[in-house]
Amino acid sequence: MPRPDAELMLEFQQTDNEDIFAELVERHQRPLINFFYRLLWDEQRAEDLTQEVFCRVFIHRKSYKAEAKFSTYLFRIARNLWIDHYRSQGKKPQVTSLYVPIGKEGSGQELIDTIPAPETAETSAAHFEIAIRLQKALAQLSEEQRLTFTLAKNQGMKYAEIAETLRVPVGTVRSRMHSAVQKLQRILSEQTD
Repeated sequence: MPRPDAELMLEFQQTDNEDIFAELVERHQRPLINFFYRLLWDEQRAEDLTQEVFCRVFIHRKSYKAEAKFSTYLFRIARNLWIDHYRSQGKKPQVTSLYVPIGKEGSGQELIDTIPAPETAETSAAHFEIAIRLQKALAQLSEEQRLTFTLAKNQGMKYAEIAETLRVPVGTVRSRMHSAVQKLQRILSEQTD
């Protein structure tokens, strides 16, 4: 049975054993990349921001306290980094084409390739259209709504975990989630009219 993350982080704090840190990175790298990717639609930038999260964890390891789940601690850092990135852009992130190259350079893979292949051409066209509509709708959410929605739907966090990560009351999380869903429904219904 794997050791708990908090236990590993506390041991890393005391020993500076880089193998322990590497294990934490391995456990949490993909969820963080996915988190940033759902906010940016840019895999390279998502990987860069994930690396920055782990750099901050490494640099500030002595200040870590096991008061919450380690994943909550990580996503709090990720959230703060996202806010810094978002504000530095001076505008909402741009919607990216589903044909943007992803993965390693020269792989030839595009974002559209990550959408599971449907059984028929008609279904494929419908999925493609839905993906584009959803991507555009998500880009129209406020920063807080998009963060809350992404943590809940893409990271599978419970409202209490999101509240702890974002440092807001659970009621605020519920309100933001409700507002996000309402706004997405309105935007998506307007797109079909």
